[in-house]
Amino acid sequence: MFPISEDGERITLQAKKGSLVNVEDCTLVFLNDILQLPGSAYYLSGGSNITFAEAPKSGDTVKLLFYRGTSGIDVRDVEVIDTVKIGDTLTIGQNPLLDQNPLSIKQDKFLQQDKRTVTEIISASSVNSNQYFMPGLSSNTEMLRPIVWCRQTEDKYIEGKLVTKKRERYEPQIQPSAYIIKSVGIGSTTIFVDSARPFFNPKNEHTVSLDFQKDIKIINYGEKVSAAATAVVSTAGTITSIVISEGGKGYLSAPEVSIENPVGMGTTARAIASSTISGGSVNTITVGIQSGVGYAQTSHPNVLISPPTFVTEENSIVSYAGDFGIITGIGTTSLTGIATGLVFDLVIPSDSVLRNATITDATTSSGIETGFYFIVRNSNVGHGLTSLDASSNTVGVGTTFIDNIYRAAHVTTGVTTDALGFGQTTVTQVVVSVNSLNGLTGLGFSNFYGDYSWGKLQLNDRNKSQSYTAVTSNGYTGITTGPVIVRKNPLKFQNYSV
Repeated sequence: MFPISEDGERITLQAKKGSLVNVEDCTLVFLNDILQLPGSAYYLSGGSNITFAEAPKSGDTVKLLFYRGTSGIDVRDVEVIDTVKIGDTLTIGQNPLLDQNPLSIKQDKFLQQDKRTVTEIISASSVNSNQYFMPGLSSNTEMLRPIVWCRQTEDKYIEGKLVTKKRERYEPQIQPSAYIIKSVGIGSTTIFVDSARPFFNPKNEHTVSLDFQKDIKIINYGEKVSAAATAVVSTAGTITSIVISEGGKGYLSAPEVSIENPVGMGTTARAIASSTISGGSVNTITVGIQSGVGYAQTSHPNVLISPPTFVTEENSIVSYAGDFGIITGIGTTSLTGIATGLVFDLVIPSDSVLRNATITDATTSSGIETGFYFIVRNSNVGHGLTSLDASSNTVGVGTTFIDNIYRAAHVTTGVTTDALGFGQTTVTQVVVSVNSLNGLTGLGFSNFYGDYSWGKLQLNDRNKSQSYTAVTSNGYTGITTGPVIVRKNPLKFQNYSV
């Protein structure tokens, strides 16, 4: 019996419960480059081990090819959070009431074992423990016996190695996220966010496959306010109308309306109403044919309106792009189609993680392009700016210094100038359009004027007819109240390649 591993990491090949897929039929096993016959030369029923009918000799080579099909459709890579780990204790017991039919096996008290320590995880469903010579042993491998599992509570030395009590389920689940900075239309597959790399896709997170980094979820938090209304009761004890006191915000479909039962009467006497919406708010509530009976005019029945719901969408990323750094120079300019423009000098600092080739493709200068959207925050000059796009439509409205969302109207790379902490260095100059400088003038270079960042996510085809509106009316603060992109799989907490 040999463990199956890929680049030194133990893996399990397992068919979904109830599936007709036979794992052996999806694998090719070669011993010394000779194809082996499944079910005869070897056995692989699904798990982390392969069993050979005849043990390979010293120096023999074994290769295993597994047909994956289409990733994410035919096969899913699942990161399993261990329950039982090395260092835990297991106690095999006995239970005379445990159903063993049709084997008719009787379990006696002498089968109760003492605890033993797990020394190795063999597969998704089997482990090795320390050698055990105490009571409770049985040669009957068909017997089902209860087991008590206790998590490790103190550090131990097992086979000469220190095994700590830490475990993955105790670690924080950190899911990279980013705010949408440009509204996304129905069917659009390009999304601009405030930041993406390297948080979404550090290349040292796994040595084999990084496909798990591509699964994302779009969540439209936005502003959600529930509607409220009051029922009007007639002298006949029926509901004649419902007056809306608060239309609410963030509705995507007409909410359900429920009216309280008349006091002392059942649901058959209750009035029924329906609603309509306009612009995300409830604008009408109409009482139906059943207007109810037995309502008292002295007390208005409660009207319950369903709250707006958060919209979510799952998708897969084709590519991530983006970078972040500091603004070391600001100038003013005017170009064709841009009456009032600002020039930002963008620099990626020398100690930036983006320059680390182990974590991400080494990036020494910004890769922003004309037409891309980016944000400025933590700035220290200006009095609030309104940024524009190529058609002079508003991109973002800033209220604090020059913090805002901007569209790159023109990009010049390879510009040599003085930069903060760099001296003579190469920067990326980005021109943005604004409706007014609002008292801001060219401030020169070789200083810190704020942070910049941008991210561009390219999606697969979208199968959900949903748009997402970025909140750009209050600078950077505004976008934090709008739609957000979240990576479905949290960052790994260990085993990074360095």
